[in-house]
Amino acid sequence: MPIQGIRALFARQWFRRTVGGVLATTIGLWVVAACVLQFWLFPRIDTYRAPLADAVGAALGVQVEVGELTADWAHLHPRFTLDDVAVFDSKHQLAVRLSRLKAEISWLPLLTGSLRFRTLVVETPSLDFLLDAAGHLFLSGLPLDGGGDFRVDALLEQGDINLHSEQILWSDAMRRAPTLAIKDVQLNLQSRGARHRLDALLAPPDALGKPLRLRADWSGRSFSDWTTWQSTVSIETKDIDLAGWSAWVDYPLPVESGRGKFDLSVSANPGRGVDRCIAVESKAGARVKAATVAAANIGRVLSTTRRRTNNAA
Repeated sequence: MPIQGIRALFARQWFRRTVGGVLATTIGLWVVAACVLQFWLFPRIDTYRAPLADAVGAALGVQVEVGELTADWAHLHPRFTLDDVAVFDSKHQLAVRLSRLKAEISWLPLLTGSLRFRTLVVETPSLDFLLDAAGHLFLSGLPLDGGGDFRVDALLEQGDINLHSEQILWSDAMRRAPTLAIKDVQLNLQSRGARHRLDALLAPPDALGKPLRLRADWSGRSFSDWTTWQSTVSIETKDIDLAGWSAWVDYPLPVESGRGKFDLSVSANPGRGVDRCIAVESKAGARVKAATVAAANIGRVLSTTRRRTNNAA
């Protein structure tokens, strides 16, 4: 609408009164809701610990227990802090234990009767990931590829998720590789509709190199459709033992030895194939290789992984 049309509308008294009434009603409802939360719900919040755990568990398709529950405000949004959170798998066995979970509620979804989080901050001492022989990915018994009752896709429906973990254990049964222990994990997942961005800082064992910085951007709404995502993934580190990682990584070319800086970027677009660029520098700083790797090599690795996953499904 042209600016002149907007000015003409505001020049009309009935329009100004309507806009003012809507704003006053919205602010009034927010104030009432804030007062109810501050003076009625927050002082009694721990009595709602079990119902809240049941609601979160129902949304994720798992059983959840909470040791302690408190509430306060963050950026004009209600924030709930859950301490000593236990998540159980379908066999009612303990799968994940979280030291602390801070959930900042988003106002707009509440108007439609749904629960969405503006931010989630998760603190945990350890997480165990397993890629089984059939190509299915699990988090301590919880399926992450869309199978089972666990609604992993609910993680893509939130605003920002920040994960702080002292350690992540990675087990790869497909390669029969030894368990990889990654320390000091800092992860941030931002979701805006179907678009997502993941930033992560990972510290591998000292023998494998310096911390890795990972960034991934993709479009998609379900982890079960990951093979069709339009995505870009980049990995960067100042020091890496390429041969040491061969137990967990498929290289397009044989790697017997090599150490230095590493910068990898891979883009995947369904129907257009895979674009990639790898740059490696030696410890002395001389460039060893900086090239676009042949599509047949990395494409073969990617398609093999996707075939394994699709066949397993």
